[in-house]
Amino acid sequence: MQGPGFEPRTPHFSTFKMCELQPLSYLIKKKKDTCKLVVIQNQ
Repeated sequence: MQGPGFEPRTPHFSTFKMCELQPLSYLIKKKKDTCKLVVIQNQ
């Protein structure tokens, strides 16, 4: 969905890459929470 302030240069799959940037130990503790927060911010 395109709208004001939306950047087509930022694909949805890029959000998952941001999650991978977090420390492995951190992802293991809050993998779903971290990924969800990043995805929501991108959308």
